[in-house]
Amino acid sequence: MQHILHSNKFIYAVLALGALFFAGGLITYTGSAATYAVFTLIFMLTLASGFYGKFSYSYFFLVIFIWLGFWLKLTVHSIFDYTYVEPTGIFDGSSSSWDEVLWVAIAAGAGVMVGRLSYARLVRNSGSEATGTAAVPAWYPKFRNLVWAMMLLVMISIAAGNAFYGIQQIGMVPRTVFPWPFNAVIAWMTSIGSAMGVATLVWWDIVSKRKFSTSIYAILLEACLSTVSLLSRGVYIFHTIPQLLSLHKNRRILSGTSFRQVIVLAVVFVSLFVGTMAIINVLRGYLYPHQGLTISTSINQMRLTQVEVLNAKIHQIEKMIPSNPSPEALRRFYKLHGLKAGVPLEVQLVHFIELRANYSTALAEEEVRGKEIAHSTVGQFKVLMEEMAYQLKGGAIERTSQLLVDRWVGLEGVMAVQSYGAKGSALLLEGIAEKREIGKVPLYQEICRSHYRLMDAKTWQFGSLPGASAFLYYSGSVWIVMLGMAVLSLVLLVLERFVYALTRNPILCALLGFNLANFVAQLGMTPRQDLPSYAMMFGGVLAIWLVQSGKIEAGFAKIKLYRHTS
Repeated sequence: MQHILHSNKFIYAVLALGALFFAGGLITYTGSAATYAVFTLIFMLTLASGFYGKFSYSYFFLVIFIWLGFWLKLTVHSIFDYTYVEPTGIFDGSSSSWDEVLWVAIAAGAGVMVGRLSYARLVRNSGSEATGTAAVPAWYPKFRNLVWAMMLLVMISIAAGNAFYGIQQIGMVPRTVFPWPFNAVIAWMTSIGSAMGVATLVWWDIVSKRKFSTSIYAILLEACLSTVSLLSRGVYIFHTIPQLLSLHKNRRILSGTSFRQVIVLAVVFVSLFVGTMAIINVLRGYLYPHQGLTISTSINQMRLTQVEVLNAKIHQIEKMIPSNPSPEALRRFYKLHGLKAGVPLEVQLVHFIELRANYSTALAEEEVRGKEIAHSTVGQFKVLMEEMAYQLKGGAIERTSQLLVDRWVGLEGVMAVQSYGAKGSALLLEGIAEKREIGKVPLYQEICRSHYRLMDAKTWQFGSLPGASAFLYYSGSVWIVMLGMAVLSLVLLVLERFVYALTRNPILCALLGFNLANFVAQLGMTPRQDLPSYAMMFGGVLAIWLVQSGKIEAGFAKIKLYRHTS
């Protein structure tokens, strides 16, 4: 793999593909070509900075996240001209507005690189590859099987308990509130704690020269349990990819891994990914109510979404037709609403009305079917099985492929904030101090005009995410964006070094580096409430250090000696 990445043919192919996308984006971008060129230059330099020099997992993932969320997303949308998935407030799509968005992004990318350069000046050896040996507790080889059994028992119990009691599940208010601090501990264990435990044990196996090929599968098992328990499509990737990347980067110290074992691991990884995505999509359809749907299958959800989108387009076109817009206003309107250029509004209006009628007819037929099976357990079970079959046959892959570009946070957040008129230091301070409360709509949902703000906030806690760049642009200053991103990238690098200094575990560094980078990439919706979770994370790191350092054993030995001598 490393040979492929450094081969001239691979590099030339990547450069050619990048040049092709750049040319397409340059031709189709609405604003200034010079601004888009600078935007491309900065983001390509930012991306390249993650691959060269001393390697850092957190920085590597951060630059990939922002590159995907800004450059790739803008370029693909510009070339293929389709509607953005996330809400963008009252963004008008004018050339000046687009250029402002790109300059904010340029400031963010430049800030990330400034943070990396500042860190390089402070610390020479900034990598997290295995340059030292982790201290494996002396008792671990003897009790290895017992420790692993306890880890698996805790991991399964926590995931099952979280799913059953609904303590931490995406978009839902907790169904059960236990006495403090049990909710927080269970939520943290499901989100990252169990994965930290598995990463620690896998590395102990590697360092102690134990057979680790089987224990690696615990990484996949933990990711499956956590992603289903949390109803999160992303957790499986977030818990597996960084750890597997770390194993690949440190493969020189691994022994006894055959090509056949790698292929088997890859097959299991993909199979579990498809399976968990299918299960989560089915569970989400069953647990998350969709207004107007008795049978909440993926196909019906798609139909309902299309009806809602078509309603909005039809309404906007009906308002635009009699207004006699200027050619420039009409061009922006076509661009903003994803309409076909050159086709009159009247023709597109008729087409959209016909499409809406087709979807509405199909939904009405499903509603009749839904009423027939509403009180039939067998009928409802049959629908669930049909949905599972649909997901396994390709629905899960189709859903995932739709998110390859639009899953990443960044561009839409800046678009929404750019269109918001009340930017300033007061808005930034309000965002920093905001606390999410049951029954209250978060600030950013109002800024971006997300449809989530219309949901029952006492039951659901879904929300669109602005990302760090958009959140910092609450200030209205690109300099604040640049400074803030520099500080955030510097903090990530320092924290990763702290983790490695204490644990000497590159797998744990990769896992936490990914988590920290993802936090920055998605930052902005009541960020202060994320701090306790990250405090617990580093509390976990300190606990691992105490166990590995032997200080706990030494303490018990001193107590035992004191009691013996007294």
